Amino acid sequence: MQGKIVQLENDGEKKSFELLMMFEDNDAKYAAFSDIEEDDSIVIMKMFEIDSEYVFETIESELKAKQLFVKFSSLWETEED
Repeated sequence: MQGKIVQLENDGEKKSFELLMMFEDNDAKYAAFSDIEEDDSIVIMKMFEIDSEYVFETIESELKAKQLFVKFSSLWETEED
């Protein structure tokens, strides 16, 4: 699924993202996306599987979002080596 282009909808607005990776943290699943239109923008969302489809949810806690970004960065660097 990595590298797949997905459209996510927020308040009726659809945007295209490239899925960079999926990873786990404390038994929860997360997905890191790159905004197709903004080269330097990385979005990390919590993911759930409902009826064989993925549903994505924003991370409300700024502290949790920062922790997840640090984990993503570490995993991404390891994957590139």
